[in-house]
Amino acid sequence: MSAANSCRSALLCLLLAVPLAGHAQGINTRLPISLDADSSELDRRNNMLVFHGLRITQGTIGIEAELGQTLLGGEGSLEFRDSIWRFEGDVRIDVDTTSIRADSAELTFKDHRLSRAVVSGDPARFRNRRPENDVVTTGQAGRFEYDLPAGMITFSEDARIVEGENSITGDELVYDLNRQVVSARGGKDNQDRISLTIVPEDAEAAIGDDDETP
Repeated sequence: MSAANSCRSALLCLLLAVPLAGHAQGINTRLPISLDADSSELDRRNNMLVFHGLRITQGTIGIEAELGQTLLGGEGSLEFRDSIWRFEGDVRIDVDTTSIRADSAELTFKDHRLSRAVVSGDPARFRNRRPENDVVTTGQAGRFEYDLPAGMITFSEDARIVEGENSITGDELVYDLNRQVVSARGGKDNQDRISLTIVPEDAEAAIGDDDETP
């Protein structure tokens, strides 16, 4: 391993030692699902239901969008057992203390549970608040892929994650919400595409002292 790669690996480990906001435990995804909309229409040609001003909730999960659509289930019924929903316009996805804002999204439901969300935006934005101390982690990227059962979010396309004064950017960042760990990958050509900014606690304290100097 080259000296440059060794240095990058050491910096990455240092950043990832900083505690990140964890995924809330015990999110109950077997609760009833409710759907509200300003209006709806049936596209009989494509066997699809279209909703405007849509909001879907299930326990601590909330989904909102200007437009949502899905194929009808058997016998023309609306089902969440195994379905794919597509959303457009001011998409908002909240899962307990995690919030995602995007321009569009594709959500997969399996066995009446939200299992996967793929969102895109210019950029899409992420926010997670750690309830025990109100520490906030934010992120942004052109695309997120959220695996809810695994508690994993993959950020790609100019990805960036920030917590406090610490930040990491890369072609692809994988945030494990359960283990509170971020993994970073550079470009396919192995160029230096991972960037880290780390501010030691004593430096933050010094900055604070300078601010108080007359």
